[in-house]
Amino acid sequence: MAIEVSKCNKNIVITGVMPTDLEFGMGRMWQAYADETGWESFVRRTRDEAEKWIQSKVEMKLNFENEI
Repeated sequence: MAIEVSKCNKNIVITGVMPTDLEFGMGRMWQAYADETGWESFVRRTRDEAEKWIQSKVEMKLNFENEI
């Protein structure tokens, strides 16, 4: 489904909080399968890490758009 959606929008930034080993492993496998979407993805074990990463990515995209 992600691959089909990515055909309409390649500019997605997505993160997942996966605290357990099973969740983390499944999230990393999804990243590998979804690599062809072109999306920027990040899987981490804590919400704090995920929030910091996604905030930096969104800020970079907004700053880039403001320069155009």
